[in-house]
Amino acid sequence: MKVFVIGGGPAGIMAAIYAAKGGAEVTLLERNDKIGKKLFITGKGRCNITNLSDHDNYLKNIVSNPKFALRALKTMSPQGLIQFFNDSGLPIKIERGNRVFPLSDKSSDVIKVLNKLLENSGVKVFYNQKVVDFTVENNKINQIITEKQVFYPDKAILAIGGKSYASTGSDGIGYALARKCGHSIIPLKPALVPLICDKCYDAFCQAASISELPPLQGLSLRNITASIIDENDKKLFEEFGELMFTHNGMSGPVILTLSSKINRMDCSKLKIKLDLKPALDYKMLDNRLLRDFGEKKE
Repeated sequence: MKVFVIGGGPAGIMAAIYAAKGGAEVTLLERNDKIGKKLFITGKGRCNITNLSDHDNYLKNIVSNPKFALRALKTMSPQGLIQFFNDSGLPIKIERGNRVFPLSDKSSDVIKVLNKLLENSGVKVFYNQKVVDFTVENNKINQIITEKQVFYPDKAILAIGGKSYASTGSDGIGYALARKCGHSIIPLKPALVPLICDKCYDAFCQAASISELPPLQGLSLRNITASIIDENDKKLFEEFGELMFTHNGMSGPVILTLSSKINRMDCSKLKIKLDLKPALDYKMLDNRLLRDFGEKKE
């Protein structure tokens, strides 16, 4: 059986390896001149491979339709993925928050291992093959059309990515191809993105009773709580962790997580509330400030 995998990212690579292990004749079509282009930049170039959490914790952190991921997690758990890379010769380390990285802190080492696994599995990789169309008959893809040639699969696996990073190949064409195969596509919304907050600094000045704030761009704060408040002052979501101010709003892990929870809501009716010292109540904070001022005086 001739199986064609479209897309040389993590999903496509793993699909190709395991299809070849199952006995198929596998061809991987990649639009770039190398595989794993987005994988190369993930984790700031260190490649955050997975998180060593149990199923319940994973599902709790999936914003919508967590059951969709359950089968994948049962097929290969985080522990299984770590074992997969260890068996493939890639040393792994576990950092704070159960985050898993290659021991070398180099995403290129992860890609080298995956390249070797593709080669050892007998997968043929065709580079610079941007898929532009399918022909579909009787719910079956019988032609894959690239900018260079036409391929004739017995089976096809679409792992072409979303629309998150066009320069790596994720430019949204996968949605059009999936729609052609009969899939319905939910309207796209940005997620895991910074928040633009035009009036944030004005609100900060008002809260602090000052006329102007010093430049905040690039300022990072740790161990803060950020909450999303609705028009009735009801708390909808809350995250604890690190926040960073940008030139026009806020970013950082807590903001990115919150953005994915409100991206389908009317944001004009929402407010964001920051607690810079969530471990302290007002009395404790007042005492802490008085103590600090006293130390500065001395």
